[in-house]
Amino acid sequence: MQTPLQPVKRGGVYHLRLHVPADLWQLMGRTQIWRSLRTGDLRIARQRARATWDAARAYFHHVRTRGLNMDRSQLDALARRYLSARFDQAEQWLAETTDEVARDVQGDRLGERGDLVTAALTYGDYSSTLDRARGLLPDADELTHAKLARRLLEAELEAIKAECRALSGEPLVFPSLVATAPAAVGEEPKETPRLSEVLAAYVEEHVREKKWNPKTRAQRETHGEEIVELLGDPRVGDVTKADMRALAQTIARLPSNPTKKWPGKTLTEVLELTKDGTVVDIRAPRSLNTSLQLVRSLFAWAVLQDMIPKSPAVVLGYHDEGDPMDKRYPLTDADIRALLAHIGDERAPYWWWIPRLLAYSGMRLSEAVQLRREDVHDMEGIQVFSLNTEGGRRLKNHQSRRIVPVHPRLIALGWIDYVQARPEGFLWPSPPRDENPKHGPGDYLSKRLNTWLRAAGVTDPKKVAAHSFRHRLKQDLEDAEVPMPLINAICGWKTSGTGSTVYGGETKRGRERMLKALSNVELPI
Repeated sequence: MQTPLQPVKRGGVYHLRLHVPADLWQLMGRTQIWRSLRTGDLRIARQRARATWDAARAYFHHVRTRGLNMDRSQLDALARRYLSARFDQAEQWLAETTDEVARDVQGDRLGERGDLVTAALTYGDYSSTLDRARGLLPDADELTHAKLARRLLEAELEAIKAECRALSGEPLVFPSLVATAPAAVGEEPKETPRLSEVLAAYVEEHVREKKWNPKTRAQRETHGEEIVELLGDPRVGDVTKADMRALAQTIARLPSNPTKKWPGKTLTEVLELTKDGTVVDIRAPRSLNTSLQLVRSLFAWAVLQDMIPKSPAVVLGYHDEGDPMDKRYPLTDADIRALLAHIGDERAPYWWWIPRLLAYSGMRLSEAVQLRREDVHDMEGIQVFSLNTEGGRRLKNHQSRRIVPVHPRLIALGWIDYVQARPEGFLWPSPPRDENPKHGPGDYLSKRLNTWLRAAGVTDPKKVAAHSFRHRLKQDLEDAEVPMPLINAICGWKTSGTGSTVYGGETKRGRERMLKALSNVELPI
């Protein structure tokens, strides 16, 4: 068999096609296997292709030479392998499929299959996976086949649950099916790495695979170092659910900006100083949730790396962040006039255009900053913004990728003429930023706009330029009785059901509905 080491890019992610040896076709029920290399970088994909190929050869050899019977740990390992393959299939499908109707159909299909698998497990009917179990272990006895058949059903059910959660917008998390068997009597337990070592490896992988930008990396490292300090840098295998519950209570007491308020003090020392009831500003729920999510992700990653059998962080919950709309107030006409008058007409082009784009498009500031010339174009007679992730750009979530018509007022102000006069690439000549890796161009522009907003006389702390423009647009659309799914499609907010399919800008009818809705928005600009 030839070595297929040429990755194939599908849905923005490289995959490797593995040809199953002919003598294993019947046993495995397939002639080829597609494996996600989990990266969009060709250089990294080629490196992983070799490792994936070597692993596949070892697996094929293992299937050929399997013994008569398998003990519980071997059965569990085989079930996990099956689960891993099923998980990769789900990951590939989710990466390639963005059509909302197809995802809804897939959700219905998974629900039906999940009901069947649950019923089979309830009544002990393993007939649907028994043939596969016999194919994987042709020389084993019927009891072993039945045990493996049940584990394959359990693995499939866990994979179905994970994919259903992913379809609803949650991360696609690899489920831990079973715990590793305990060490034999007299055998030394496996020594696991320190939490700081796991954190370093976790960060290194995310940076290598370009999953984080410099800002995100700096934030995660800061939160991670705090977690390591609060737990005392134990070995990950020694951390218990009780430790996680205690950590959750400690995180809830964390003050905001401790290094600025108590310079030279460690986080542990700060908590000791404030435990007597000293009044401090506690971190916002969103910041606390970021720390808790990092803990969950870190221990889940340790499970994937076979460092620990299961994650103790499953007991961690979330802090209620409240309604986002309660955190920011929309700008009034007077606020908008004051801000634009303060900015004036003599500043750099992005200072003139970005406030107007935010006001009339519903874009986030980070989306406006990343606009390229090719993102503004004509689609069947309607000028649109195409918000996408091409060229390595990042969006907040799946719903953020969208097509939105250009408001007629922006066209009247000369927006299309400005775009056409720009060279290829980003519309702005590299907006300024400071040296802090935690701050991107969007953060700098947000700070500058808010400074000008306050200087213009808008002092309400719940009015923040970028967010308040979005909320003003939402308010005006609601006042015009625009359906909420259509508002969500315009602004890139999460919606349920088939709203984005009906109202999204991917279809001409959807773009016409969006344009009609946006035309209701009239601002003093």
